[in-house]
Amino acid sequence: MNTILITAGHGQGKTTTLLNLANSLILQEKSVTGVVERAFIINGHRLAYFFESLPEHKFFMAARRRNFEKRADAFEFFPDAFEQAKDLILRPADWCFADEIGLIEAEGNGLWPAITGVFQHQTAKNLVMGIRGDQLELFARRIANSG
Repeated sequence: MNTILITAGHGQGKTTTLLNLANSLILQEKSVTGVVERAFIINGHRLAYFFESLPEHKFFMAARRRNFEKRADAFEFFPDAFEQAKDLILRPADWCFADEIGLIEAEGNGLWPAITGVFQHQTAKNLVMGIRGDQLELFARRIANSG
């Protein structure tokens, strides 16, 4: 399996890059699955995060802000959304996308169980991940040890 890592800092175009690649592959009639994460922002404040399914482009809420404080626990996460995202990531396809791999996945949670499932079951020929730049070294080691 080929593994492609798209990495950059916060707000520097990882999701846009993943979406452009996914949409290009969809237009070429390649089999595509997975999720990208979209932020709902008002006046510069991130209020919620949605997963966008690929290739369907359907949205479902992954997290919402409890208040405007900038604390680690300021967001309420929806376990059902992560289960739905896991199902999408584990669908067999030529191309699988998993976006916004970061702090939650560093703890082994969030989308990480689905990603390890892709490696274990080889459900995709190509895995494309958007990884926060400050987490790249950790995930590069984990991926190297998965193969």
